[in-house]
Amino acid sequence: QHRRRPLGAAAMLAIRFALPGGGEEGEGGAETGVPKALLVGTGVDLIIDGLIIGIGLAAGAKQGLLISLALSVEAVSLGLATAATLRKRSLSRGAAFGVTAGLGSLFVVGAVLGGVPLQGLEGAWLDGVLAFGAAALLFLAAEELISEAHEAAPDTPWQTGAFLFGFLVILLFDLAG
Repeated sequence: QHRRRPLGAAAMLAIRFALPGGGEEGEGGAETGVPKALLVGTGVDLIIDGLIIGIGLAAGAKQGLLISLALSVEAVSLGLATAATLRKRSLSRGAAFGVTAGLGSLFVVGAVLGGVPLQGLEGAWLDGVLAFGAAALLFLAAEELISEAHEAAPDTPWQTGAFLFGFLVILLFDLAG
């Protein structure tokens, strides 16, 4: 049963290395064009978020509503960050809006897929889907969002400590539950 968990993370890594250049966007400051790794990572994250909403709604209306609200807030902030990155990469407003809207539609596709065929998913298969989503989220955070945040402004010791404290809190909640 637990042998399938690494398959989700392996699938995300396979997608990363299938991208031209192994998912690396290049070095330097003035990058232009479409950041493929960011878009693939964001797309996979939004599909998985949608799947989680669909599965939550299938489990019950109250659970589904709470999950929907939380993930919708996350999706809005992710969409704004993606649009800002696209504009920074010299895409027009219309192109940035179109790409972001297309990514947003993946959220709905994931919810439909999660609500219909995956509602009976459990055990190791559910673990595999969630591991794939976690790997996509970690890739997106580590490879794109955190690295861009470090480029924007230097870190202070307080910011680094707060960041690590957040991970510690999440780890302690996981160990307690």
